[in-house]
Amino acid sequence: MKAAERYPDVRRFVDEDLVTVDEELGGGALATVFAVTVRKRDASGVITGATEKKVLKVRVPNAEMKVEEIAKEALVVIQDLKMKAGAAGSKEYDIAKRMIRDIKEWVLSDINDTDFFELDAEYRKAHIGYTARNGIQVRVPSSYRPYNKDVKLEEFAEGVTLNKLLKQKLENRQPNLPGAAFGEALRLATEALIEDYARHLVQPVMQKNGEDLYLLHSDVHFGNAILSPDQKTVYSIDRNYYLQMDKKDVDLVIRLITMEDKDGAAVLKETVDYFLNLDENKSALSIGGLRSLELMRRIGQKTEGSQDKDKLSIIMAIFRELEAANIKIPIRMRIMVKNLISIDDMLRLSGAGKFSDYVKFAVNKYSAAPMPVSERVKQVTAQGGQAKTASMLEQDEARAVIFETMKDAYAPLKEKITEFLGRAGLNSAEVRDAAQLMEFVSGYYERMGLIYKNERMGPEDKDQPDKNK
Repeated sequence: MKAAERYPDVRRFVDEDLVTVDEELGGGALATVFAVTVRKRDASGVITGATEKKVLKVRVPNAEMKVEEIAKEALVVIQDLKMKAGAAGSKEYDIAKRMIRDIKEWVLSDINDTDFFELDAEYRKAHIGYTARNGIQVRVPSSYRPYNKDVKLEEFAEGVTLNKLLKQKLENRQPNLPGAAFGEALRLATEALIEDYARHLVQPVMQKNGEDLYLLHSDVHFGNAILSPDQKTVYSIDRNYYLQMDKKDVDLVIRLITMEDKDGAAVLKETVDYFLNLDENKSALSIGGLRSLELMRRIGQKTEGSQDKDKLSIIMAIFRELEAANIKIPIRMRIMVKNLISIDDMLRLSGAGKFSDYVKFAVNKYSAAPMPVSERVKQVTAQGGQAKTASMLEQDEARAVIFETMKDAYAPLKEKITEFLGRAGLNSAEVRDAAQLMEFVSGYYERMGLIYKNERMGPEDKDQPDKNK
């Protein structure tokens, strides 16, 4: 592995952690994905005698050069076609050339993304304890180091990709599981995945420079989701380059998705104003408001009678006219439209409804910012409940709540946590998040017979066996 020669952490991984490369899971023009067996490390980073399965992504050599070459060849072909078409089709070919440049920008940004590891940790935290309305959990596999532009290591998610599930549904090739059962599993998994995607259009994952930042998967399709063997969890995989959007971005997307026929003129004005007010389009405002009015008139003519068209067709028509007027469409919005098309196909093929309904549900449920965990802890403790939040919250979220309770509200327990970490050879700086620390603390207090297990269980759980014993 040549990457081992360039990156010390890759060298260490190959020498110390990697046991076997088990199988090739897939890949494309830019990377190959393998299932690997690695030596397991404990919380302090010491290798244990156990092994575990993980996913290793290895970028193909000279990927950036290949992208440049493919884009260059495509632009030559488009320019040749434009010359043959003459003036009549020149605008369409100019749009095609711009799309090629945008795709190249997207792929190169993906290859050279330096923020993914940190963003992915925040995105993963946003899924702790999350369950869709239909009872399916949505989770994000963990990313591990080494993680760089050439080599990426992730948690292995057991299960089947939704595209394989769709194929099995259509082929009905397993006699012991009818196609209808495959279809139901596909529908439920798709519902959960798309409900979660709509949630992230409304709920910011983090803040950046004091502003809310909305993180969304940049490549949503059936092949990038895995349904667990028990069909209770769907995993979002192959995230790579995140869509980073601000409040104005998501507000426009939500407005376009949920617009009604009567809202057409207002939505069109909001869309035109949004793009004209972007920094990259400030030079297009040379004639002020008349520019906006002229664009609205032109786009209105092109989309006239479009009430019978689906919303995606209208959105794409608006984007085409903006491009024809030399208005720049940011790469994040282009990728978003690509995702909307993919989501529309996923919902149609699985029979899981319309995306506008998912977005409306998310707006109604999540528009008000959720109460921070620490505030919920204060409410619970004020009501006399020491750590009895588990009957109200999902187990993973309950862990975070209990941790906050112990960390912030009870000094003696905080001292015990510090003492426990010291015996484990750790310090607070080495523990990345509350969920990770809770894994240590919960096991410790269960073994000591102190708290957590009994407090975690609600009345409905009292007769359930303790799987941890």
